[in-house]
Amino acid sequence: MVNAVEAIPGMTNVSSRIDVGDRPLTLHGVETAAQIHRFFYTYNGINGNFYLQVSYDGKGTYDHAFVTMGKAPPQAVIDRIHPALGQIESALEMKCGVVNLTSAVKERCFGVRCSGI
Repeated sequence: MVNAVEAIPGMTNVSSRIDVGDRPLTLHGVETAAQIHRFFYTYNGINGNFYLQVSYDGKGTYDHAFVTMGKAPPQAVIDRIHPALGQIESALEMKCGVVNLTSAVKERCFGVRCSGI
């Protein structure tokens, strides 16, 4: 996945790590902890990150957020980083086999205008 993201023009400093998530309690007992695959990058000078979480039953969650502390980020920054979001999703789907990722993504923007909308 790191290689797929690094191949996107303007992308630098791509790295990853694996974290351990929660251990849900089910009717079968306490399940195996979720794996959280975190990815960090710089796109045209803007730092971003996303993660894929895989639960004990093999179900995955994708989250890619860009936020700033205490206020909405400047619209100019959103306009610069927004193209990377779709490019990352496409790369993960096409090069890494993350099935139906681009069609499953639901974009939400708070306090700013989503680029291209």
